[in-house]
Amino acid sequence: MARKPNTTETAQITISLTNLQKTFLAALTDTEQYGRNVAETARFLLAEKINEMIKAGELDRVMSTAATLRAYESPVLRSGAATAPDSP
Repeated sequence: MARKPNTTETAQITISLTNLQKTFLAALTDTEQYGRNVAETARFLLAEKINEMIKAGELDRVMSTAATLRAYESPVLRSGAATAPDSP
């Protein structure tokens, strides 16, 4: 049975790995527990690590910093038409 299409907005990225890392991903893929191919396995493992970091509270500070940096990089702020938000 075909699976339902993903309704979550996604973004494609490209990463470079060592040959050894790719070999490990291929071995994990062969177990059929993480994905049907190396790319799916990498996506699964990355998502799992991000979820672990969220649960541990490790991403709160990182996300706060990233949001502040994005605000400073906005075209409105670069033009001097607005001021940056206060950082938390």
